[in-house]
Amino acid sequence: MPCPPRPRRRLLPAIPLLALSACFRPSYSRDKVAEHVQDICRREYKMDVTARFVEGTLYVRHVLDDLVGDNLELKPKKLDALDNLLRVTNRVGQSTDAKVEHLVLQLQDHKLGTRLDLIQRFEDYEKLRNIRISQEEFQSRLAIEWVKGGGEEPTEDGLTLAEFMARLTAARLHHNMTGNPFVNVLLGVQAVTGAVKDQTLVLTLHAGEDDPERVSAEVLFNAAADAAREVCQKYDPTHALIAVVRLQNPRGKRLWQSDLATLDRAKGGAGEEPLEPVGGVAAPVKSATPRGRPGL
Repeated sequence: MPCPPRPRRRLLPAIPLLALSACFRPSYSRDKVAEHVQDICRREYKMDVTARFVEGTLYVRHVLDDLVGDNLELKPKKLDALDNLLRVTNRVGQSTDAKVEHLVLQLQDHKLGTRLDLIQRFEDYEKLRNIRISQEEFQSRLAIEWVKGGGEEPTEDGLTLAEFMARLTAARLHHNMTGNPFVNVLLGVQAVTGAVKDQTLVLTLHAGEDDPERVSAEVLFNAAADAAREVCQKYDPTHALIAVVRLQNPRGKRLWQSDLATLDRAKGGAGEEPLEPVGGVAAPVKSATPRGRPGL
């Protein structure tokens, strides 16, 4: 399965200084958040979208065929549409008395038979707007998912912070595995999904015809450890929400598992030493295997 195309330019590339300094009073009522988003998109950007606001999560869906051009890159005009959706949703989120915690933007391409999902913590946009994080850091906090099919109307409930962390970790891990063509062929992982159960972050590897157990274990364990550690450092540094990270195949067989406290100690004391499973808990081993910095 070919790697999904990636945008070459940054999303939401610039924020006007006026937006950085202005003070907003609530102007969008909490009981009509979705309707406000639909109305602004239609009036100001000529975009027909469907929106739902449920349990602190704002879902916005837009049908946009021909996402990918002949060069297999996302078309600039399609990225403009995504930028506009980001602006509208964050604008409404800033100026409503509703508590907006997560934004889920979904671009459906019927011709490709796929859907691009972009998931964001609203507070991260606030931090960017107040210059508390950089554009690069904001970009690293966006979970980008490609969903095969995805034509049905989404019916998900609101996201929790732990669920967002799981999906962001899975997106980062998948990106790291597929970003390099050689590594992509070596690993053969087509998709990574994330979920949280009883404070355990469960990352499931989907590798098509090949079983993930055949893949170089050291590479997988280090990649999973890095992705989980970096996401938890951003949102859950004390591990109150997620204490353990687990790697498994689609049948639920455990490939590797470690508690995050162990990973933190290994990272702090052993530098770039990789990890391998020992009795279900990761322990450092000596190796010269280089590891790159994960990112979206």
